[in-house]
Amino acid sequence: SEYNVNCAELEDLVQVSQTPTSQTKVNWCATSRFGPFKARDFLTLVHNRDLGDSYASVACNVELPALCPAKQNYVRSQIQLSASFFRPLPGGKTEFIQITQVGELGGVADSKVAKRIQDGLVLNAPVEFLTKFNEAVVRDRPII
Repeated sequence: SEYNVNCAELEDLVQVSQTPTSQTKVNWCATSRFGPFKARDFLTLVHNRDLGDSYASVACNVELPALCPAKQNYVRSQIQLSASFFRPLPGGKTEFIQITQVGELGGVADSKVAKRIQDGLVLNAPVEFLTKFNEAVVRDRPII
């Protein structure tokens, strides 16, 4: 949530595996309300891996009602797939590629009005994310 304004809550639920170069876990995250729409929550399987010269993080929707049943104040939604790839470039820069496919958002969020709001998020959320992410990196960068 530090650099993703659409992530109001985030909780790691279970560590599936961990090696020196990778980590797999299940997490729960939630958005705030969007206008007239209830907050959404998502249960995802997240895999992070150091690829040597680059880094990848991949998340996909999971349904584990025994681990995390649907919560009363949220509409359970799906992030079908989300992948982020980071690769250092010369000059202290980083190539960053992010791919996201949102599944069903549930309830009235699947209406035509909600689709227009979702289209606005598709256009604005990546820019906001990268701006906040850059602020976090610059702020936390050690001074040598």
